[in-house]
Amino acid sequence: MDFGETSEHRALRTAVADPDAVAARFRDRESAALRDWFVESRARLLTEFAGLDAALRVPWYGPPMSVASAVTARLMETWAHGQDIADTLGVQREPTARLRHIAHIGVGARAFSFANRGRPVPCAPVRVELTAPSGELWTWGPDGAPDRISGPALGFCLLVTQRRHLRDAGLDISGPAAWEWMEIAQAFAGRPGNGRAAGQFPADPGPDARAPSGPAASPASPVAPGSPGSPGSPGSPGSPAAPAANSTVPASHPAARR
Repeated sequence: MDFGETSEHRALRTAVADPDAVAARFRDRESAALRDWFVESRARLLTEFAGLDAALRVPWYGPPMSVASAVTARLMETWAHGQDIADTLGVQREPTARLRHIAHIGVGARAFSFANRGRPVPCAPVRVELTAPSGELWTWGPDGAPDRISGPALGFCLLVTQRRHLRDAGLDISGPAAWEWMEIAQAFAGRPGNGRAAGQFPADPGPDARAPSGPAASPASPVAPGSPGSPGSPGSPGSPAAPAANSTVPASHPAARR
């Protein structure tokens, strides 16, 4: 299979600068037709990827990425945008073990979150301990690290995809490096987004949901005034995977390294 850049792929690159043009192609479809298109496209995507080497690099909006990263990123994007739909309809989705893929991207994107804002990455390692929907514990980072993040995996995933505010994620956060990271966490490529406002949605990331511990009196303010963040804009919470217009994905993003 030839994964060289095609005219369609070049068109997709160009479309990053005009996402409204892409939306216009599908805006006139009825809901049933749009759902059928999604189901068919998903099946075709799974078929295409099923027989490929996970390490094979394929084209993307930015630098080529591995098949494993491409599949994981598609899962993250679909889940994040699915949350937008759930929030709009006022429904809750049942979390599954597949959240681990999204959490893994979120952890791996720590350096990118800082680089994306032109800030140095703290040298201190951070231990992340997340409780899966099944009750299993998922961990990243050295066990003895004083900077730590723990809590429900759902809350962490909602935070790193900027679908919930830090105060509504139900996480326990200890240490300055952990706090600094969580205040700007961003798992998706693109310009920094503003995320959601505190209290915008009910705080229900899991059975052990709780307000974040630590210096809660210091609200997050990672984005400078005038930065993009409105839903639907490139790199905003409404477009978790879209790189900024006329930009490429920085090498610091995990998608560019895997």
